[in-house]
Amino acid sequence: MEKMILEEIYRGAESIIYKTVFLGIDAVIKYREPKTYMDPRLDKNIRTRRTLIEARILKELREKNIEVPALLYVDPEEHILVIEYIDGISLRDYMLNNRDVNMLERAGEILGKIHLENIYHGDPTLGNYIVDKDRRLWIIDFGLAGYSEEIEEKAVDLHLTFRSIETLPLENIDYLKKIFYKGYEKTYPQAEKVLERAEEIRKMGRYVSERKLKGVYRF
Repeated sequence: MEKMILEEIYRGAESIIYKTVFLGIDAVIKYREPKTYMDPRLDKNIRTRRTLIEARILKELREKNIEVPALLYVDPEEHILVIEYIDGISLRDYMLNNRDVNMLERAGEILGKIHLENIYHGDPTLGNYIVDKDRRLWIIDFGLAGYSEEIEEKAVDLHLTFRSIETLPLENIDYLKKIFYKGYEKTYPQAEKVLERAEEIRKMGRYVSERKLKGVYRF
């Protein structure tokens, strides 16, 4: 890769994100750093596999005209991805400033289109949707994404989205969740099955939490 000026903008458990310019394009570099607590060979295999999966998913979704940033470069041996930078604000912040439910519906449509390709996002919170200056909505960060034909992974995505909506300090949260789901069912034919499983996951989470509080754990 050419020498670039890097600005660290995020450091998480899985990767470090830098903002840069790549071939004249505003971009981010995603680097999966080594896990010192893991066996080095296993760690390298995991990071290589995750880098390749994320790159493949971004490429496939982009080819389907789904609103994801463009993949610009991949180096699986160095565990590096270079991805188009989407300049904007998170959907969470956008909702707090604009209360635009139509944008929330569009987010549901995007997730439905991803699930239609038998891909799950893994962390589809409102913070991973970006509204750009032209009010176009994008979804980013496929670090936990993968392939599955099963309802389960898609239901987890929907459950995580609902939980993210519930953290908004706004009224009518149930209505906002319905708006998101309205968009989702527009683009994903099995939406009802996913919703049913998401509700089961939610109830199971509540059950476990209640048992922990009571000190009663039965299996």
